Amino acid sequence: MAPIKRPPRIRRKTYLREWREFRNLSQAQAGKMIGWDHSSIQRLEAGITPYNQDHLEMLSPIYFCEPTDLIARDPNSPGEASELARQIAAAPASVQRQVKAVIAALLKNSG
Repeated sequence: MAPIKRPPRIRRKTYLREWREFRNLSQAQAGKMIGWDHSSIQRLEAGITPYNQDHLEMLSPIYFCEPTDLIARDPNSPGEASELARQIAAAPASVQRQVKAVIAALLKNSG
């Protein structure tokens, strides 16, 4: 029996290269920072090597972003709202409650 040909995988765009370039790092520099060579970074960015959670967790600290940003957000696109949300999420719970209260008061008084 002939093998069944599988359809090619279609993957969504990632922003691994954009984040590296946004932080002005070469593939060699980024690789060295996590113990890889430049070709490993190149294969990951090109989609030849599929990324996994471990890859995202290793790269995000050197690109100063969240792991999800590497696959979901172009650093060159306007993203003030997402940056603000990230700052709020990183704040202590007491500050988050204050921010929510201020926003609720502003919205209540605006309409």
